[in-house]
Amino acid sequence: MEVKAGDIYTTYHKKLDCYIACQITKVSEKNLTKLELDWVGREPLNINQLNNLKPLYKDFMYWEKSLCLINVEKEIPKEFQYVGNIPPLINKESRSYGTWYNSDDIYFQLR
Repeated sequence: MEVKAGDIYTTYHKKLDCYIACQITKVSEKNLTKLELDWVGREPLNINQLNNLKPLYKDFMYWEKSLCLINVEKEIPKEFQYVGNIPPLINKESRSYGTWYNSDDIYFQLR
């Protein structure tokens, strides 16, 4: 399946003991830009919940409020389940690079 800007994925987060979600906001030749979403649930995100999603901002500790936005490799891990597609919630570039598993920001922000 071809990845497109706006694609939403959900996965289980072990530290939080719940499901989290993210959106692909940009697709380039080299990578994808992944936006973490301000959503958690006991069950995986489903297509009926897509209209109320919002970006996750981090401002824990000494961080200045900023989006949880990161460039990741193009191959989506099997643990991430495709949910659906909505227009990208933001249209910003990211200068940060990491992996699909850089979700400690989510953990610290939500705790």
